Amino acid sequence: MGKRMMKATMRGLALLLVLMSALGVAGCEPKWGTVRRPIYRGYLKLDLPKLKPGDGNGKQILIRSIRDNRNFQDNSPSPSTPSLGFGGVRRATEDTKRRAIARKRNHLDMALGEILLPEGQTVETVIYDVVSNDLRAEGYAVVQNEGEAEANAIVMDMAIDKFWGWFVPGPWMMALEAEVATTIRVQGLDKAIVLEASAATMCQMADTTNWRKLFRILLNNYANTAGEKLKNLSASHSR
Repeated sequence: MGKRMMKATMRGLALLLVLMSALGVAGCEPKWGTVRRPIYRGYLKLDLPKLKPGDGNGKQILIRSIRDNRNFQDNSPSPSTPSLGFGGVRRATEDTKRRAIARKRNHLDMALGEILLPEGQTVETVIYDVVSNDLRAEGYAVVQNEGEAEANAIVMDMAIDKFWGWFVPGPWMMALEAEVATTIRVQGLDKAIVLEASAATMCQMADTTNWRKLFRILLNNYANTAGEKLKNLSASHSR
């Protein structure tokens, strides 16, 4: 009898931990959708990879444009598809969409509130900062204003196809997963350059620390991919 009660108690504690951790991003102001589905919105500032500028290679790159092409959906069957709480996609502002990076879920895999970047940071600014820092580490000079671009500058346009994190519940441990994918078109190149990266981490609580760890791994992986694929651009790809 004692062993049965202990097992039942342990199962109950595990269930409680999973439920609490699903709501664990710090800095959240509680709001309620329905009695059965509490909705919380969290805010998370991302840590960007730290790279030192390399020796100048005499080449300049103009990042002419960067746009968020992610496809948000309501009632998506997959947590890896971007979605939003608080009235769904149609009620969300463009600013909210540009700052949304993940959606929290409870132990029953029901979607809760989204996780947003803080004001002043968007997925476009994050990707721009990571890619431009990577390019500088490879020795390129990087500008974003066409007025600063030299006549032989290498011109690129960027699109963010994926940038999302999600929660996968489990009985004892849970997984946080994320992926990013961008398409870069370089003037003079017929084929687009696709940069992709993913990340996953196991944890017992989906709190701020673990979400931040997940995205730190993701952006480091993305930076490594960007550095490898963009290091050999040449002036022949200039405008």
